[in-house]
Amino acid sequence: MVVEAGEAAEFATMTPHAFVAEGGPAEVIMIFDREGHTVHRHDGEN
Repeated sequence: MVVEAGEAAEFATMTPHAFVAEGGPAEVIMIFDREGHTVHRHDGEN
């Protein structure tokens, strides 16, 4: 799924997923409900 500037995506947090910035840095705002309250980071800063 590619999300452009100004767009949004919604999915179940139990669905396997990853976030990648294509072509350069990106800002991401994430909003979680009670079921998706845990964030797993894989950038070496866990």
